[in-house]
Amino acid sequence: MQGVSAVSQGDFGHRIQVTSHDEIGQLSAAFNEMNTQLARVRDLEDRLRRADRLAALGTMAAGIAHDIRNPLTSILIFSQLMSLHYDDSEVREKFNRVVPRELERVQAVIEDMMELARPAGVHREPASLNDILSQVLELFESQVVPQGIKISSEYELDLPFCMADRKRLHRCFSNLVSNAFQAMSSGGELTVRTRRIPAMIFPDTGLPDPRPEPAIQITIADTGQGISADRLSRIFDPFYTTKEKGLGLGMAIAHRIVEDHRGTIDVQSQLGLGSTFTVCIPLST
Repeated sequence: MQGVSAVSQGDFGHRIQVTSHDEIGQLSAAFNEMNTQLARVRDLEDRLRRADRLAALGTMAAGIAHDIRNPLTSILIFSQLMSLHYDDSEVREKFNRVVPRELERVQAVIEDMMELARPAGVHREPASLNDILSQVLELFESQVVPQGIKISSEYELDLPFCMADRKRLHRCFSNLVSNAFQAMSSGGELTVRTRRIPAMIFPDTGLPDPRPEPAIQITIADTGQGISADRLSRIFDPFYTTKEKGLGLGMAIAHRIVEDHRGTIDVQSQLGLGSTFTVCIPLST
């Protein structure tokens, strides 16, 4: 019993002394061999976890270096130019135009990192998700015609307000819509829908037996290039991106914001047919 208790607590180094060759002795030997194999498995898992962490750190460092190096290079170049051509009004004008913009790019990278690193903070207030989505789509109006994209919004009328953080949900939906636009560089259709769901079970309620809650479902569907199955499982991973530019934090941040609202987010996609993101936010979050 002492050996079984030790294993249940994660101590795979415990061994039972084998004093006979009968069934009890054979069982003890089998128990010891099982412990040896379990110890090897745990060691392998630890090594894999360390390797995964190192790989994630490597990906993060490469992404940060890529996104920060370019603006810092521009700032350095213009700083050197200013020291040599301070009396040149054209150089000063260009410096004043370019450097603040590049500093904003660096600041944006830092803010994305902070969004994932900081403890969850949700400023809840009555919010209309229809209004938030309408405001998000307004941001992309200038891209609709040049990219040949059609936007369809199908909002449920008289949708109830939910207790939510408007600013953070705005950022979440902006990331999802931006991702859809990037997937439709050659044109397509974006469809945004909302509807009330009478009852849905949400995670992390703190209750031993969570009860179904009414919720609002938001669907953002595009007819873009789609995502392959091997990449789909990693789409919400921080620093994972299939694009040439960017840290790959947009989807991770959207996922974090939905989780902070006790909601759920899911994605379905097929190559060549497009992707559909489904977000559910409980009304009483």
